[in-house]
Amino acid sequence: MKKNRQKRMRLFSIIASLLMILSLFAPTVSAQSVDKNGKEESNTKSSSKIHHSVHDSKQLAKEKVSSQLMNEFKKDEYVTFLVKFTEKAEVEKAAKKAKKKAQKANISSNRAKFMKQSAVITELKTTATESQQHVKEFLEAEKKEGTVKDYHSYFIVNGMAVTAKKEIAEKIATFTEVEKILPNEKRELHAVKKTKEKTPKSKLQNVEWNVERVKAPDTWSMGIDGTGTVVASLDTGAQWDHPALKEKYRGFDAAAGEVDHQFSFYDATAAGQKEAYDDQGHGTHVTGTMVGSEPDGKNQIGVAPGAEWISVRVFDSSGSTTDAILLDGAEWILAPGGRVDLAPDVVNNSWGGGPGLDEWYRDAVRAWRANDIFPEFSAGNTTLFNPGGPESIAVPANYPESFATGATDIDDMIAEFSLRGPSPYGEVKPDISAPGVNIRSSVPGSGYEGGWNGTSMSGPAVSAVAALLRQVNANISVGDMEEILINTATPRTDSEYSDVPNNGYGHGVVNAFEAVSSIMDGLGTIEGTVMVEGEETKVPEQSNKDKEKKKKKAKKDDNKKRKNSLPTFKNKEKGAKPTLLPLGAKVSVLESGRTVNADPDDGTFAFTHAAGKFTVMADAYGYQSEQESVEVVADESTSVNFVLEELAKSTLSGSVTDQATGNPVKDATILLVEDANIEPIQSNEDGTFSLTAYNGTYTLKIAATGYHTQEVEVSLNKDQNLNIELEPFYTYPGGEIGYDDGTPENARAFYDAGNKWAVKMSLPEGKDTAIVTDGVFRFWDTEWPSPGGTEFAVEVWDASGQDGLPGEKLAGPIDAEALRNGEWTVVDLSEHNITVDGDFYMVYKQTKDNPYTPGLATDESSPNAERSYQFAGSWSQSPADEGNYMIRARVSYEIENPVITTPEESFITNEAEQTIKGTASPTTTIQLLNNGEEVDTQEVDDKGKFQFDVELTEGENEFKAVSLKNEGKTGESEAIVVTLDTQQPELSIDSPRDGDKTNRETVTVEGVVADDYLDTVEVNGQKANVKDGKYSKRILLDNGESVIEVVATDLAGNTTEKSVTIDVNFNGVELEGLTPNEDVHLETGESVKVEFTSEPGLKTSFAIHMPLTNTKHQLSNTTELPIMEVSPGKYVGYWTVPKKAYADGAELEVTVKDAYGNVTKEKAAGKLFINIEE
Repeated sequence: MKKNRQKRMRLFSIIASLLMILSLFAPTVSAQSVDKNGKEESNTKSSSKIHHSVHDSKQLAKEKVSSQLMNEFKKDEYVTFLVKFTEKAEVEKAAKKAKKKAQKANISSNRAKFMKQSAVITELKTTATESQQHVKEFLEAEKKEGTVKDYHSYFIVNGMAVTAKKEIAEKIATFTEVEKILPNEKRELHAVKKTKEKTPKSKLQNVEWNVERVKAPDTWSMGIDGTGTVVASLDTGAQWDHPALKEKYRGFDAAAGEVDHQFSFYDATAAGQKEAYDDQGHGTHVTGTMVGSEPDGKNQIGVAPGAEWISVRVFDSSGSTTDAILLDGAEWILAPGGRVDLAPDVVNNSWGGGPGLDEWYRDAVRAWRANDIFPEFSAGNTTLFNPGGPESIAVPANYPESFATGATDIDDMIAEFSLRGPSPYGEVKPDISAPGVNIRSSVPGSGYEGGWNGTSMSGPAVSAVAALLRQVNANISVGDMEEILINTATPRTDSEYSDVPNNGYGHGVVNAFEAVSSIMDGLGTIEGTVMVEGEETKVPEQSNKDKEKKKKKAKKDDNKKRKNSLPTFKNKEKGAKPTLLPLGAKVSVLESGRTVNADPDDGTFAFTHAAGKFTVMADAYGYQSEQESVEVVADESTSVNFVLEELAKSTLSGSVTDQATGNPVKDATILLVEDANIEPIQSNEDGTFSLTAYNGTYTLKIAATGYHTQEVEVSLNKDQNLNIELEPFYTYPGGEIGYDDGTPENARAFYDAGNKWAVKMSLPEGKDTAIVTDGVFRFWDTEWPSPGGTEFAVEVWDASGQDGLPGEKLAGPIDAEALRNGEWTVVDLSEHNITVDGDFYMVYKQTKDNPYTPGLATDESSPNAERSYQFAGSWSQSPADEGNYMIRARVSYEIENPVITTPEESFITNEAEQTIKGTASPTTTIQLLNNGEEVDTQEVDDKGKFQFDVELTEGENEFKAVSLKNEGKTGESEAIVVTLDTQQPELSIDSPRDGDKTNRETVTVEGVVADDYLDTVEVNGQKANVKDGKYSKRILLDNGESVIEVVATDLAGNTTEKSVTIDVNFNGVELEGLTPNEDVHLETGESVKVEFTSEPGLKTSFAIHMPLTNTKHQLSNTTELPIMEVSPGKYVGYWTVPKKAYADGAELEVTVKDAYGNVTKEKAAGKLFINIEE
């Protein structure tokens, strides 16, 4: 986050200004100021505010000053206390940014690390310097008055240590950039319990049991003993010339027999000695456990005997210190003696405070981590005030950022004194454990002593294992080191702690061998060069240090088998020997993603990798990448070399024009999204442009003021032309945004130029983007300030900062002149094309010192809108009692395409008179087109609506609304088609026909229908099925006369009706008086009469059915014989017995059928006996 130097500012109340002559301490007066000589670009401090009101001062002192500190002032007139500032350095962000920059620069890992460390310290120092400036100025002034004895500024945490009177602490509390004022608490080393019990013997000669227990000797046999790493401790110092430590002390030059303590020892205590020493013993013992061993191999007390050590003395001979001293020591660790490149790999902290939440040291630990310094902290030991148990682990070991170590005994059981987790952050603590009971190590006086007990003894073992990891991989991150340590620890449980991890042992006992092996087992080395053919007149120089480094590497590689893959070169001319130049390329293993940078000085690269067959690729900007297949063998080195060829380039030329007018667009920015190395270019006066890039596929991005940004994909493989049309960005006035009532009750001015006030603006609902056209400001009249002035500046910021604070400045500063006559000052910003997305800030920037500046008016009578903000080095919300700053903004919105809302698309009507309604941007003109011809034009009203009365023509009417602004087209609506249809549907009923008779209860009505916009066909109110111009519908019928009505309706509402009437009878026919009603005996030639009465007009017949037996000479059973209607409703028929006919009880059956199709069959009661004797 970009910071801005803090400036103190003073708010002038008009009433207060009149009273200032009488009293500088009036309760209504508050003072804020900035360094008037500071420039905005370097302003990074938070706002400071000094309240001269007695009431305000007491209230702030009560809120910010520790009650414990106030009690100390009751005992002593001068007390040392800590001032904690609100603003925090963003060390993680600075580190990531530097790392990213280093990666882009293709620099060596060592240079990249230095760059990152430098960036972190720069961020820390910048934050502290800018935040603390005004408090320092105040303290300097008070120091002259004798109220301040001394003060010291820190940057590792944004804080100060001040020795002063109570009134000074209370006054510092009134600075808004100050978060808290804390006591300078006394801290003690973790109490070490010494026993006379004999130290256990190790199975290995001259190696202490605790060193063997963590498997350190197993790593030594692998060649990993900490060589090339540096461990540090914040402790009681160390005897630098102890036999077990002297050769490991970084400040000692064994070859010359000389010692230089400047970069290897720092005494932060009051003693302030230059030469490394230890008058207490704790630090020497701790350092011995990390690196101790004598040159002849005796007394191997250290886990990483190949590592170097440095020390900071922060505890005195009694084992006591203060917070201020500990902060001083922590800061030195970041850059020993001022040398960032000499920072250690690990810092051991065998000290701590009480349990619970206390974050006074947390920023220091974060800073170490950001600079790749592993922060080990002992978990702490039980004391009278901390008897142990759950949640007893001490500060700072209980921080999430600290790596905490518990203590175990010879049986790997957790020591009784070892403090337990969880942490107040809900995390498992400690993180790990190590031997800490009955530990033998070095002590002052060049001796050794066993029987030491405490987590102070276990922590150094873990610190040393961390150093071993750094030897294997110098670039391993702190986070990765933590993961390796906990994942390779030997799990430990007991009756109290049954799960792993737990709050006694953490993840288990540290295991150096497993930790180191996890990043060494099965690894081989891939090394080689990346070169390019070319010419160079100067051979790259090589420093003595680089030569020495390569000698060491060569010596190390002597023990490795080497598989060489020599590069081959294609000579264009016989006998030609191309000159190869080094290239700082990236070398990657495609299968694993492992990537390293080749050294740009000599083209070399080397890195470890798991064994197996892989594809290695060399890639560099502007060059064709190359791949080689390699086989990596464990513990062997595989060589692979690359010679890359430069890519060809092509030129893209063209022009940028206005899509609406065809005019050239000048100063359009054209850039290639995928290649930031190609500098963006601007189109010329005539809209033309030309850029050259390496061949490839790119996204060409074109942006110009007043136009929509456009992206076009281009493939460069030869020179080519491309013409681009940009869509104009049209706007309309959107009104004024403000949060005051228009009437000022007060006015304010800063003491010094450079500070700012702002009002946060929100776009109305439904609007996401706007163009800021004007800044509107209300100033006090010429009465105040006196003589005053009219110069000021305007800025516009977005709201992308933390919690919606101003984040990025979009425009400004833009010079302006204030009206001091009671009128609003309107500053035209339209030429700056300021686009805002969502919330934004309209900013007043004071450009002259008071009283040569206008007074910004404030509305203090209305409810506070909570939208007023102030800038005094950093942005913050203004106090509510300052009211609403009288700052407003006028905006314009992009002209949107009109929308026709009524009628809807594909509307069909039979009414020619229609109304076309729609929405569009206010202040625009709508041209309505029908089938491409203008109907009319109309201004859009203030609510963004338009309406046209139109007369349709028969058939389709395609309407389109075109938005016009300044006689130019800005957009158009989607077309809608409205169809006028005045023609009725054509309709026929083909079945049934009018007058038809039926005896069925249902009938299917069928017919033909024709209409271009047919909607429905209904039969007796029921919707019919229509397909291919034909319709059908089955309906139920009632007895009697039935009317069938068919209605065809089209989408326009036109209808056609047709109907038919049919006669329905499905009740059947009844017969009366059917004869013969008695049995009849007949002989050949005799006749029988059949007779009955019924409805007139029936179709009648009769048949004689023979019996089933005695079938000899039977008559046919199926012959139908006619019956005549002799009179209406009277039916008579005769049958004469033919020859040779016989029947013993034949039945006579009559069939009648009416006009509706109803059929009735009835048998006569009398049977026929033919030629049968009675």
